[in-house]
Amino acid sequence: MGVGLVTGMGLKDGAIAGTVAHDHHNIVAVGADDVSILTAARGVARMGGGLTVARGGRSPHAGAWVAVGHGIVEFPLILAIYYGLGRWFEVPAVQTGITSAGGLFLLYMGLTMLLSLRRGREDRPA
Repeated sequence: MGVGLVTGMGLKDGAIAGTVAHDHHNIVAVGADDVSILTAARGVARMGGGLTVARGGRSPHAGAWVAVGHGIVEFPLILAIYYGLGRWFEVPAVQTGITSAGGLFLLYMGLTMLLSLRRGREDRPA
């Protein structure tokens, strides 16, 4: 396990944890307080990987609730695939549409991050 200090995340409270990184698939957790970091990391661990966001840890079962929320989102998709929607995802046009939508969403997230960084620099005194 490694611990380090991270600056520039802009978190005032809460935490982000995930298992998806460009060079490894361990849990990476960044946050403003220890309880939020632990809650986010537990949420990732309970659902077997992915990304979570947590704020505080008022409940000792917060990580489990994160995993339940993840299941609620995925369960309808699993049912749809089980009942025949899976063949629809094999259509090249559908794959292109899903890939394009994902790429546009990532582009949007990157641009908003860059714009917020630029605004942050403009707000700082010279």
